[in-house]
Amino acid sequence: MFDIREEISIHQWTNNCQIAVVPIINSEVFISGHGGPCIQAHLSHLQPDIANNGWRDYGNRQGTQRLLQIFSDLNISVSIAMNSYLIDKEPKIFGEIQQFSKEKQNIEIIGHGLTNSLSAVKHLTFEEQVKQSLDQIEQTLGNKQRPTSWLTPGFAAPENSSDILGKYYCHLKKKLFSLIFYLVKNGIRMSLDATNDDILYKLKSSIDKEKELIILPYSMETNDISLCLSQGYTGEQYSQALIDYIQQLSEEKSSHARVVCLGLHTFIVGTPAKAFHFKKAIQQIKQIPNVAFFNCQQLLEILQNRNIQ
Repeated sequence: MFDIREEISIHQWTNNCQIAVVPIINSEVFISGHGGPCIQAHLSHLQPDIANNGWRDYGNRQGTQRLLQIFSDLNISVSIAMNSYLIDKEPKIFGEIQQFSKEKQNIEIIGHGLTNSLSAVKHLTFEEQVKQSLDQIEQTLGNKQRPTSWLTPGFAAPENSSDILGKYYCHLKKKLFSLIFYLVKNGIRMSLDATNDDILYKLKSSIDKEKELIILPYSMETNDISLCLSQGYTGEQYSQALIDYIQQLSEEKSSHARVVCLGLHTFIVGTPAKAFHFKKAIQQIKQIPNVAFFNCQQLLEILQNRNIQ
């Protein structure tokens, strides 16, 4: 049971940096007939759903390279939360990701399940999905590149996750604790499966003192689905919201170094108009004092070098 929350005491990252900005590109596979995010929701009931399927496909085919090129041009670190089904179902797109990661040492792949079409893999337990996805990435990239960070697709552990807590805990806690248990069991050190803070913290077990998981909160206020799909922001409004959020944090006095995840989807911010404004936002954020960009692995290395984990 992971029932102890412990704040990580770190006052700055590197070079007096107080705010760590962590861009997360979601590189996702949606299986036909199993739904997904929509740009025209009134057409989602159609089969085939040409409008929404095509919009998501466009994100993979064109948005992936567009976003990677922005980060490459600006020499900014980024984590790619990748469904492992992308390796076989979209080999060209996976090849682009591989090429960029080879050319730029600051681009990494983190675990993001098998697919974001959760109903297509509901026959698998959560622990099977975690192991299969990480194994597939490791077998393709090599054992030195097995992901150590994780973002659960849709923040959803399947209903048939193993009950490891017994009958005395509520359903929500069972799902949360089983999720953490199987992430740690499969070598994950950092999880983005929380939205409730802007500092790093640990979840620890009162039963097994050796087991712990670092939590990197995945903000909903800097997520392109929240801002652009849910709230209907234009590219310019989205860009300004990112700048304002990080500027405000940089001006606050805090005893803790802060973290800000930028949740990015290839079919939203990877489209031309949004990407245009996103690049301008990143260029401006780079100029904010005490702010720097990191990927998940770089944060883990900072903690390890300081003997914090």
